[in-house]
Amino acid sequence: MTNCDILDEIPKGYGFGDATARLFVEHFRINPGSVVGGIKYQARKKIIYRWAL
Repeated sequence: MTNCDILDEIPKGYGFGDATARLFVEHFRINPGSVVGGIKYQARKKIIYRWAL
């Protein structure tokens, strides 16, 4: 996974968006066969991630 864009961040100003983007770029992997309908190379997906503190 590359080129993560932060669309929104709540609460703003605490760095959760940047931390989440780094987490996904460094560690997130997807198996194309596990996605309904498959996934194509360079496809864009929207992922909502909620931190629990």
